[in-house]
Amino acid sequence: MKITAVTCHLCSSATSLGDGIGAAVVRVETDAGLCGHGEPLMGMFCGEAALALVNYYAPLLIGRDPLRRDPLWRRMWDSSVWWGRSGAPVSVMGGIMNALWDIEGQAAGKPCWQLLRETAPASIPVYASLGPSPHVEEVPALVARLRARGFDALKIGPFFRQADGGIAGPRGEELRRKMAAVLAALRREGGEGFGLMVDGHMGGVPDPFSREEAAELAGVLADYGVDFFEEPLSYLDPAG
Repeated sequence: MKITAVTCHLCSSATSLGDGIGAAVVRVETDAGLCGHGEPLMGMFCGEAALALVNYYAPLLIGRDPLRRDPLWRRMWDSSVWWGRSGAPVSVMGGIMNALWDIEGQAAGKPCWQLLRETAPASIPVYASLGPSPHVEEVPALVARLRARGFDALKIGPFFRQADGGIAGPRGEELRRKMAAVLAALRREGGEGFGLMVDGHMGGVPDPFSREEAAELAGVLADYGVDFFEEPLSYLDPAG
């Protein structure tokens, strides 16, 4: 089996709140009629960059065996080692690799998870990733809506939707107070078994939390049994 085409397709949509959402879907075609799809996260942020990078990597893959994933990864990696060891190129290579896994699953007549582990669980717990935190008065309806859709856990961020539709995050004592109020409402409405998680989204923003701010907010989260605190600091502060 040989790869005959590698293409990238840009998609866009809007949420019920009017937020724009982008996606880049990678399509890998073969001469056996099998076609795999993958999605690099980069498409959410800059689809045009994902498209350009897929077009760069495509000639390296055409004519080669899609089931020999490791050599294909190495070929892509080596071709961009001077500039592609992190960020957008790695994201795009990951999307291409997902498409190759898709093809292997089809060739084997199995879902891809069975390629990794035949005895994997039939299901795994999932959580609803919400972005901004709800306001306290929105919590009862939110928890009821999520439970109706089968969710028993959620993840929120330390910022709130404003009356004008924008999103803003208070800092310092105001943030800790507002987050405590929301988490208390969520714990009260959801009960002790309801999973709570917080994503700081501080990895790549212009003005991230300091170590002290992150630690102080983490103390509030611990009070309400939050399961994890994601991205509390900048990516540029690994020691912190």
